[in-house]
Amino acid sequence: MAGEAIPPNVPHNSGGAIERYSVSPDLPLGLSLDVDTGIISGTPHTISAATDYVVSGASAQGTAQAQLRITVADKATPPIALNYTQASSVYEVRQPIAVNRPHPTGVVVRYSIDPALPAGLRFSADQGTISGTPLELSDAQVYTVTGFGLPDASQSGGQVAVEHLTITVEGNIVPPLPEPPVVPEPAEPPIVPPLPAPPLPAAPTGFHYQRTWAVYAKGRPIFANVAYHDGGAIETYAPAQPLPAGLVVDPATGDISGTPLERTGADRTYTIEAIGPGGKASTEVTLRVVDPGTWTPVPGTMSTPRYAFAQVALPDGRVLAIGGRSTGQPSLDSAEIYDPNTGRFSPAGRMSTPRFIPLATLLPNGKVLVAGGRGVDGPLASAETFDPNAADPAAWQPAESMSSAHLEGAMALTSDGNVVVTGGDVSTTNSIVITNATDVYTPGSGANGSWSPGPALGQGTMFATALPMLDGDLIVVPAGSVKTERGTSAASIAQTLAKPWASWRIGNMSNGARSQYAAWMASQTTALVFGGMGPSFRPVGTVDLYDATAQTWASVPGLVAPRTNMMLAPLDGNRVLIAGGGVGSGIYGTDTAEIYTFDPDNPGNSHAATAASMTSIRIGGAATTLADGTVLVVGGLDNVSTPRYLDTAELYVP
Repeated sequence: MAGEAIPPNVPHNSGGAIERYSVSPDLPLGLSLDVDTGIISGTPHTISAATDYVVSGASAQGTAQAQLRITVADKATPPIALNYTQASSVYEVRQPIAVNRPHPTGVVVRYSIDPALPAGLRFSADQGTISGTPLELSDAQVYTVTGFGLPDASQSGGQVAVEHLTITVEGNIVPPLPEPPVVPEPAEPPIVPPLPAPPLPAAPTGFHYQRTWAVYAKGRPIFANVAYHDGGAIETYAPAQPLPAGLVVDPATGDISGTPLERTGADRTYTIEAIGPGGKASTEVTLRVVDPGTWTPVPGTMSTPRYAFAQVALPDGRVLAIGGRSTGQPSLDSAEIYDPNTGRFSPAGRMSTPRFIPLATLLPNGKVLVAGGRGVDGPLASAETFDPNAADPAAWQPAESMSSAHLEGAMALTSDGNVVVTGGDVSTTNSIVITNATDVYTPGSGANGSWSPGPALGQGTMFATALPMLDGDLIVVPAGSVKTERGTSAASIAQTLAKPWASWRIGNMSNGARSQYAAWMASQTTALVFGGMGPSFRPVGTVDLYDATAQTWASVPGLVAPRTNMMLAPLDGNRVLIAGGGVGSGIYGTDTAEIYTFDPDNPGNSHAATAASMTSIRIGGAATTLADGTVLVVGGLDNVSTPRYLDTAELYVP
């Protein structure tokens, strides 16, 4: 990880002594190779995509080489997927195979495989590679590869990713020639029939890339776009036309990597060929290179425009958009999934209940819990789950209902793996009735989880956000709207619920009242609350800082522009993107954006700076940071000229 010293990586060799070591290409900034001992050590300073390095050891008797793959991440990212080059392989018996390599998403420190590979094939526990020459025939067999991540590299730690590989070994094993019969002289020797001709090698099949569409920032190293194929040997890969300057196709693996040095403007499609002894196959990738700090539309649109919906990042990197409101449909039951590997949306089934402003979160078991919101007849107490690994219509399953409805309430995941839902509106009429009820969802209980009442808020609130701090041991609900004698008004209170979840504690924030704000956890002990709707029903631009360790609030420098109901997504550990929302006394939507940089060592030096504007005005949309660091912004409402709900999406490319 960037900023953390690595344990020394010591070389081992057999044979004569090595006199001098070298490495190519240069190691990531902060790491160094001792030319005398070959030890790699140091502290990496910047993140770096997975890169292969060749270390050479030389002496008067000759040179030996070894290959390393090094990834520098900005944090100990748990392994999500292993992404083997070939998920399904058909090998020829007694013929060497091309090395099948993993390309993990996240940090993997060791691998295991079960059951054992066919005789002659080797599995590397350090690199996860499969190589060798199969010596016996084998029917199609599924092998489970497990990649173990940090911190303790044990399955009990939960930091694992699993991939299932299918391997078949085919062909003819030629029996040894029979011994010639013993015949008396001068008989003629027997005629031995010719050996059968070996089978012709198979042509490559199923050749494709992990990402068929991708957008990159000029001058920024890209995450490798991994090549895959289903069968047939491949000897080399090559592009049919030059890629954007700075990007290359690895002739051995087919992976696309590098640092783009020129803009493409629009999308450009490139043909890549995979050539083997049995023939060749080709596939296409579409690439777009833009300047850093640019907004750019994705090629796909949603099937339904939607506003005030829930959006959740799935474990495999896709993004789920749930419910909301559209033209002529006050509550939607539909859902859609955005795939960053294609830039397009696909249907994700339908909920049992239409939901406007639903609450949603990813559960530890990989499912998505959706609860509350507004249905056709008013606030909802019902809940359901979505399983991204199940086929429609089984993906959506009803769950037990909550004890209270929660519209514009708050939801957070606790350290126990449970979900807290609190506050919101429960009125079925045009009036607002704010509840202080809390419901707790236990995923492992009952047929599909169960709900139980939790401690009531000290004061009922809505239009607030729940923050799971201290690794989920402390739930913080800043500000929000509360009931007053004249209706509702933004509040300056902050309510906290600490493990063992006995009761809520009420405190005061530093910058006055707000609701419909944006909040960001800069760390497990630090959170910032941005903008929102003030007590005079006008957007505010102030920013509050919460220290969970000291349980104190402080004022820090504010936003460039007061705004409410905006979208927020982190860019890195200290920067967050804030875009769209409502501005001015009329709460008109805006396409403006800004980047807030938080200084954890001196919060008073934190500051906001104007960023490029989006391609559309968006209020009530949703934003998610993707695995490659870009920010996906989806849907919303343009209420400035001709009001319309949006089915479009765009990416911010840092």
